[in-house]
Amino acid sequence: MIREIDDGSDGTQPMNIHVKLSAFNKNIVSRKEMNVTKVTDLIYNQHLVIDAQDVKANYLEQNKLTLSVYNALNLISEFTINILTIYYQPKHCYLNKWLGMIHPKNEPTKIRSIMKISAQLTGPSDEQSKLTLDISDYKTSSGKLILPPQLNPLVYQYLIKIFRGRNMNIDTSFLGFTEAINPRIRVTLGE
Repeated sequence: MIREIDDGSDGTQPMNIHVKLSAFNKNIVSRKEMNVTKVTDLIYNQHLVIDAQDVKANYLEQNKLTLSVYNALNLISEFTINILTIYYQPKHCYLNKWLGMIHPKNEPTKIRSIMKISAQLTGPSDEQSKLTLDISDYKTSSGKLILPPQLNPLVYQYLIKIFRGRNMNIDTSFLGFTEAINPRIRVTLGE
């Protein structure tokens, strides 16, 4: 599923969207969806399979999986993930994950689309998991959005300190204080 597709235009022109999957020096492209708008939820109920034979461990370590969303021939957004990230998941399966996709060259700090994917690496002795969902499961927005490393959001915390002051020359009777007790609050925003 792809939603919130932002091709950078004013949104008045419909888009012709397709997805490209790249891994192991191979590419595969989905079918095109015509007349898509920014508010359209695209549901691709198809498997994009790349068959890589005799993959060695070091080759697996060096490879990445890239999902790209295109409007005709123009790249809208993409997400790149290391193959080993998928491999080290239970059953080598990345199941129903939401990806925040960016344009790597134009506005690399802005999410241009959101895609829900399932991906699995299977070897000769691995059992394949069910990767497709029922149509009702596509509409759920639950789950954490996985952001590309280029975004690297800063984490801030609020540090709130409450001080108690005595005998200060500030009238707090309107707050209901009968003694000369004046609470002070200092809020610090920091990393």
